[in-house]
Amino acid sequence: MPSRSPLNVTKHVLLCAVVILVLPLHGFAWGDIGHRVVARIASRHLNPQARAAIVDLLKVDSKLNPSYYSATCPDVLSLAEKPVLTDSEAATFTERGLACIASWADPPLKTERLYTSNWHFVDIPVNLRGPSGPVLSTFDVARECRMNEKRGDCAFLALKRFKPVLANQRELASSRAEALKFIVHIVGDLHQPLHCITDKKDANNVSDQGDRGGNLKIVQFNVPDWENNANKDVNPRWEQQWNLHSVWDEGLIDAYMDIQKLTEDSYVDQLVKLIQNPEDLAKLQKADSLDWMKESYSIAVKNAYNLPPVDSSSHGYILQPAYYDSNHDVVNHQLLAGGVRLAAFLNKTFTP
Repeated sequence: MPSRSPLNVTKHVLLCAVVILVLPLHGFAWGDIGHRVVARIASRHLNPQARAAIVDLLKVDSKLNPSYYSATCPDVLSLAEKPVLTDSEAATFTERGLACIASWADPPLKTERLYTSNWHFVDIPVNLRGPSGPVLSTFDVARECRMNEKRGDCAFLALKRFKPVLANQRELASSRAEALKFIVHIVGDLHQPLHCITDKKDANNVSDQGDRGGNLKIVQFNVPDWENNANKDVNPRWEQQWNLHSVWDEGLIDAYMDIQKLTEDSYVDQLVKLIQNPEDLAKLQKADSLDWMKESYSIAVKNAYNLPPVDSSSHGYILQPAYYDSNHDVVNHQLLAGGVRLAAFLNKTFTP
């Protein structure tokens, strides 16, 4: 176990404090890659009616927000400008377009529209330090979705509000396109286990936000075969102190892709191939949003929060290589499940 000097301990504790103050709570769920992967998997399981509707809405959105598309996905913008798309082009446009909008709801939008901040998670409480082990809770919409005047309510209710907007052809196309962007993001969020939980002592104390889905748990992330992980204290993507939430947002994905030598394209292909038959697909898609949250909560308790004692020298948790080994396939499953369930959600929404 690497040791830290008192100076380094102070430095990392102060850095984490700064990160907590500066970054939006609950960070960037799944990171950009995770959200893109969920969206791309979904695009491969759309029915023709949903695909056609999404093509139309993405074209509308690209005309309304050309600067976003030109900066984020110029290839999508060039396809959007074509008056007619071949079947192959429509498939590519849908996959790349959904991937392009998948992280739109994160910053800067989340900070510009602060009222959307709480639409990214549902904090179901758990008390990890109960006298006989974790004290579990079940989802309580009145408690977990309590309205905050500045930050909004919760992902569960936001998803329920956006579905009828997307389904209603009499709504403005711009409103439906925005609903699509939020839905793609929120479904992805609800499959990130730490977006469905918070560790706090009293489940009903609304003034206590707990550990905010692991954001307040400082960790060291040890993955020996990960070339970019030389400094195990710092997330190489952001050059900031690891916390438990960021490990699940990005660390497990980034490490897996690096070790397996995967591009985003090959990662998506690998995950899609995990579905061997229609029965596997149907089983995954049978769940609804309440089931998604229950599943994510259970994974968070059993896997994400399966932590060693706090390390006295670092004042954080030292995640040994076994933590990565135990959880990278869990993340892969959640990305795949999020993708095929997003597809089912969209298929049902667009099909009368």
